[in-house]
Order: sequence, then C-alpha cells, then structure tokens
Amino acid sequence: MNTLDIRERKLEKKTRELRNDGFVPGVIYGPSINNMTIKMTTKDLKTSQKVDVEIYKIQAGNKKIMVKFDEIQRDPVTNSFMHFSLVQLPQGVETDIEVPVKLKGMPIGVRKGGVLVKIRDEVTLNARPKNIPSELIANIEQMDIGDTLTL
Repeated sequence: MNTLDIRERKLEKKTRELRNDGFVPGVIYGPSINNMTIKMTTKDLKTSQKVDVEIYKIQAGNKKIMVKFDEIQRDPVTNSFMHFSLVQLPQGVETDIEVPVKLKGMPIGVRKGGVLVKIRDEVTLNARPKNIPSELIANIEQMDIGDTLTL
C-alpha cells in the first residue's frame, strides 16, 4: 500500500505563498474524521499522479487511514497543481475504485501476425479498501487470433 506524506496546513499562510514555497493546498474529509486543511509538496503530488495507484495510506492525527484522491485542480493555462481533495475510505464499507489491468505474456495470435487490441486499461471494482488489489494481472500467452478476454 502506497503512502502519501501530507502535513496539516495552517490557514494563516495564503495559498499563493504556499505554492511559491513548493506546496499544494488540499483538504481531507470522511465519515470518521473531521475535515482538515492539509498540504503536500508539489513533487510528492506529481509523483503520486504518475503511478497506477488509487488507494493510499496516510497518517491523520494519531491514526492511519486509507484515502483516495477525490479531485485535483490544475491551472488551465500553466497546468500546475492548484488544489487537491482526499476522501477517506471507511473500513468495512465497500467502495468503487478503478484498478489498472496489466497483461502478461506474448499472445500466440500476435506471434502469428495478429494484433492485440486492449479496450480498457483499468476496470472498476467494488470491494472493501483492504481487499482491493493494486492491479489485476491477466495472462494472455495462450490467446490466439480471434480470442477475447473479458474481465
């Protein structure tokens, strides 16, 4: 499980100053935590968007909770991060989440000259946060021309 390094944000500092110091302002909310203003380094936020992970573990106060990004706002001109929102995933409650699909192996049909067409890179799962895998791996080595795989 990936983690995010977030820090509590004091509201005395203006968001423009915060961004100039290399941070992105944000908020975290959920059913069992109080809404909290937070901040994360721009570098960490950029890194989190490059990986195919939807669920993160964070330290909120004195407990660890699981969260996912609810929204990330970007400047329409510069494409720089403006604000982000994290939502808590309550334990024991099922939630919908996008999970990436990784294909393993070289299909027989491709070796014969066929073409592999991948319709979706991710699927939506409904499960409890602890049971959600970071990715689904499908072995496609035995697939021949005309075969289909549905997940």
